[in-house]
Amino acid sequence: MFNQTKERYAIRRASRTDAEALRALRHTVGWSAARIEHQLADPAALVLVAEVEEILIGTITLMSTHDDPELADRCQRAYISDLMVAPRWQRYGFGGALLAAAEDEARARGYSTVTLTVDESNEGARRLYERCGYRWFKTVRFPWGPGHALAKHLGGDRHAEAWW
Repeated sequence: MFNQTKERYAIRRASRTDAEALRALRHTVGWSAARIEHQLADPAALVLVAEVEEILIGTITLMSTHDDPELADRCQRAYISDLMVAPRWQRYGFGGALLAAAEDEARARGYSTVTLTVDESNEGARRLYERCGYRWFKTVRFPWGPGHALAKHLGGDRHAEAWW
């Protein structure tokens, strides 16, 4: 299906007018929609969306800050969060396309490394991240259980690799 729609999909920056569609997407994948308006208004966050024929089918957020400075530090490391694709559109390459778009944005903003976290039980997502060049650098603890922090070097400042 992805190949058939390749010319008709787009990844773009989200706007406040996307809030309702983002809430619906988060509900579809079982995530809370409470953070949508905050993320769209947060100057430290860049929310991207994927659309097929103007229907929002996925999203990803790039953050310049995080509570854990090993994940984002406003200088060398940016944090990727909330990658999700509607179930009907999964396994067609949209997750990888959103990830690549967020990496391109991070690189354009001068970041040399991007990080993300994944639940220990989410093997499918972890495999995607590893295929895209992400490597484990530490274990994290979420309120709901264990997870992993992964990182990818984007180029530029080579000493950024030393922390992972």
